[in-house]
Amino acid sequence: MKFKVLFVLLSLGIARIYAQNILYKSPEYTLYGDSVVQGTSKAYAASNKELHTTFQNSYIPVYDRKLEYKLSINGIDNELKAGINHTAVIIPKDGSFTTRVVFDQPDNKVASNRNDTLEYDIKFRFEADLREVVK
Repeated sequence: MKFKVLFVLLSLGIARIYAQNILYKSPEYTLYGDSVVQGTSKAYAASNKELHTTFQNSYIPVYDRKLEYKLSINGIDNELKAGINHTAVIIPKDGSFTTRVVFDQPDNKVASNRNDTLEYDIKFRFEADLREVVK
């Protein structure tokens, strides 16, 4: 029993020393046994299944306001004819936007003179009327 306890304590001590050792260092970042540090940001292994980070993503994707889409049942393109899609021009109000679609009925094309890109971090909601499907 004493041997098992000693083995566990030694293993924990070695793992802690390993985690604190610098494995690689460059002007851009430093790699440790359990973490990466870049400037004031750090990513570290909280466990063997979980990572934590303080890195901030500076990339913000750019999306067009016009959204074309189809509804699908069981992954099959079984709603509208080829080339005919539902269309929504997303113009959020108070940070959110809702669009309503009726299965198998094309929309009246929504025209918009807005040619700018979509705001970041809006709430988007689809409302789908599928009554024709379940008849």
